[in-house]
Amino acid sequence: LLRGTAVANESGLTGESMPVAKAARRLDWTDGTVYRPEAHAKQTLFAGTTILQASPDAVAVCTRTGIQTSKGELISLILKPPKMTFKYDEEFVVIFALLSVYSAILFVASMGIQIYNGTTSYWVVRTAYGFFTVSQVLSPLLPVSLQVGQTMSARRLIKQGVFCVNPKRIAICGKVRVACFDKTGTITKEGLDFVGVEVVGTGKAGGDAPVVPFDPNARALGKTFLRGLASCHALTKYGAQLVGNEVEVRMFEGCGWTLEELQGGNIRVQNSSTTDTKEDRRGDALEVVRRFEFDHARMSMSVVVRDAGGEAYSFVKGAPEAIARMCTRDENGTVSRMLAKARAAAQDGCYVLAMGFKELGNAFDDELAAMSRDASEEALSILGLVLFRNELKADSRSAMLQLKAGDVRPVMITGDNAENGLYVSRESAMIGPNAAIVIGDLGPNGGVQWRLMNPKNKGDAAAGHQTMTPFEVDASNSPMHDLDGAAESRTGDDASRHPNLPPAFKLPCTTDDLIKAVVATTGSGGFTQVAPERRPSREWLREDGDGGEGAVDNCLPMERLKVEFALTGRAYEYMEDHEREQLGSIYTGLRIFARTSPIAKQRIIRRFMAMGLVVTMCGDGGNDCGALRTAHAGIALSEAEASVVSPFTSRTKSIQSVVDLLREGRCALATSFACFKFIILYGQLFSIVKMVILYYAVTPPAMDYLTVDVLVIITMSYAMTLSHPQAALRPERPTSSLLGPQSLASTVGVFAIYVCMISAAIATMAAEPGYIKFPYHCGDGNQWWTMGDNWESTVIFMCFIMMLAHSAYVYTFGGAYREPIYSNYLITALYVAIELMFTVVLLAEPSEFTDVWHIASRNFNANGTSSNSWQNYQRAYRGDPEVLAEFPDCEGGPPTEDYNMTASLRWRIWTLIVTSFVLTILWEKLVIAGPVRKRLRQRFPKKSVALRV
Repeated sequence: LLRGTAVANESGLTGESMPVAKAARRLDWTDGTVYRPEAHAKQTLFAGTTILQASPDAVAVCTRTGIQTSKGELISLILKPPKMTFKYDEEFVVIFALLSVYSAILFVASMGIQIYNGTTSYWVVRTAYGFFTVSQVLSPLLPVSLQVGQTMSARRLIKQGVFCVNPKRIAICGKVRVACFDKTGTITKEGLDFVGVEVVGTGKAGGDAPVVPFDPNARALGKTFLRGLASCHALTKYGAQLVGNEVEVRMFEGCGWTLEELQGGNIRVQNSSTTDTKEDRRGDALEVVRRFEFDHARMSMSVVVRDAGGEAYSFVKGAPEAIARMCTRDENGTVSRMLAKARAAAQDGCYVLAMGFKELGNAFDDELAAMSRDASEEALSILGLVLFRNELKADSRSAMLQLKAGDVRPVMITGDNAENGLYVSRESAMIGPNAAIVIGDLGPNGGVQWRLMNPKNKGDAAAGHQTMTPFEVDASNSPMHDLDGAAESRTGDDASRHPNLPPAFKLPCTTDDLIKAVVATTGSGGFTQVAPERRPSREWLREDGDGGEGAVDNCLPMERLKVEFALTGRAYEYMEDHEREQLGSIYTGLRIFARTSPIAKQRIIRRFMAMGLVVTMCGDGGNDCGALRTAHAGIALSEAEASVVSPFTSRTKSIQSVVDLLREGRCALATSFACFKFIILYGQLFSIVKMVILYYAVTPPAMDYLTVDVLVIITMSYAMTLSHPQAALRPERPTSSLLGPQSLASTVGVFAIYVCMISAAIATMAAEPGYIKFPYHCGDGNQWWTMGDNWESTVIFMCFIMMLAHSAYVYTFGGAYREPIYSNYLITALYVAIELMFTVVLLAEPSEFTDVWHIASRNFNANGTSSNSWQNYQRAYRGDPEVLAEFPDCEGGPPTEDYNMTASLRWRIWTLIVTSFVLTILWEKLVIAGPVRKRLRQRFPKKSVALRV
């Protein structure tokens, strides 16, 4: 925007529901800044947004088109999401390579078996059989099986108001260990209530006066302070609606003034009150000559105004510590009192801004127009504090408790001050009500100094007497060096005691001393080290690197350390640059990151990720955009269905969406792995069945293959994906490793059980007195549909079909991540139907129904049989020269009256099938997800980053 003003609706991109005011920046940029849309969002109109209003003189120049615009970026993210390699993606290549080697061995083995048994098939047929075997092992369903769980979870999330542009990220959510949250608009309500102001007089403390609730006509509220409240903002108008930051809208509305846009783009504000007790404030009017937008680095915004008498003033509003640094003197302790009151209000749950001003005299317009921001924001005098109530959302506390119950560590990353962050974290149950809070900030002599943050009691807090230094004042840039010295006397060892602060903590202290205190208290090597030799305890920190699979209960005795740690943004930046090793030692113990810039938020997320932790970030899509895009799973609380700022958007604007996302992530991961194991088992078991079939040279009827591929594989694979997540998060996470012990043991164990049971069934069949091995030498395969008329096909495929159904059903068991199996109505109905149907098919007397599967309850070697091979078998026995000439290896035999499988044999085969089902359940429940697994995890723990939730 080169000239004029505009109002835009950017909810489709950023999720910001309030209209955003745009104002042209002066073309004579004297600071050498180069225009960048990301850095100059207040001057940029983005594609994909709606212009609600523009001034008549507005002029803009197009700088980007097409895919380079914000809307193009959103579309490209949806069509081609950024690649994020998950653990199983890398392992899938290894799995495929191993299966390829196995398939090559099977191909050679199949050719060898066919040659060994002397089948008369052509080499093309033999080769085709070999490739059919390979195709079963290298199933095209394998990669699909790893995606189906995520797809179904994405559909369920839409019903809960959570939209996803990259469903693959859902599975990553199943491994989240750290959940980072912005505070304002995320944990707390989006709107703020304007509570009032705290006037801080330049005289002694007696001149201070709270105006709560706010009354613009109050005598304690001076004319200058009221002017600042009415003019120091970035508001504009869209029709009759005020447009701008919610905080500023509430503040201005509370003043009772009116706002008018003048020609040329300036703003005029006027006191419309007729009941003001001070006559000099009635009808007071100001013209905003210059406006400096809020700057994250400065943590302030300012305006230059002129009153009706021609006098000019500069009003500055921002973070209390930022305003304190802009003051040149501390008259009668005004600044220190302001800081103490700000902390007390913040710990009481208020969102606090400070306001200062300075007189500019009767300056000319060109002088004001040329005034730099530095000049307008220096040598200020304190006016007081502006207070807003920052209440929790109704379900924030519940969601936080659910996350902690699910072994997820919640962390706050806020641009607000640490005191308000402490209040919100206590109210939301992010930290315990009695925990001691130790905060790190830059000390007066450089380096990070750690101090106790808690007030001694509520009375002290209300009076502004804190057990911590006014750490927000940068002593290096302020003449108030005595503040830290004064605080030092208040925060000595005796004064800094807290009931839950261990004796080893001697505060204030350096980072090295803090680490030593942690080690002395816990007996460990710091937050990021583990001690697998320690006895397990539910109260101790779980040592859970890979989630459910590698997790053990051997944990650090962190219950001894009832202390939470906070860090200011500037202290974090200092440690990143000068104390990286110490920062790494305490990093997982940090709970609150306060006064962080958008760039710092990204760095904080990246450091968690660099430690091997899976991180989610939840914010409202404003200044959290970078962090939302950096995290493994960013979720923006937004009105839009798709946002450029993160892979997930929640239209419910509740952090309960994070819980729902993690529940679905764990369910999706467990479901995808269950489907993958099922398809792997299908291929492995089919390869064994193929080898047995080739050995006996039988060709099962086509109905057997259709039953396996359609009725079992397709329908049950789909039904497996319909399992819903558990209603609550549990302290385990599903494995994400295809090659991990849990996945391998689950697949190999069930495979071994089924191979043993099939072998037992074949041995039982062969030991039956009436058994006759199928005479494959007596047929040429032209009537292939009759080559399933034998005991071998019946035994092998009845076992195969029912065992596949067993595995699909058992792999869908709920456990810690999914609802119980009986709540998945489709797979339960399918399993019962398949088992009942094939129990009847196997055990019933011969009929047209059983003949569909060529069940050997019918005698295929009876006189007048329709089976080609058995006809030749009988004719060869009678010495038929035509048959002997065509099939010289056909030994032949007489027709028999008892070749049909007896009911006793079929019942024994069925018993073996049921036994395999029971053994599968026992293997999964006792070994894979039961006491055997827990014992092995304790015996062979996996070291990783330790976290206290």
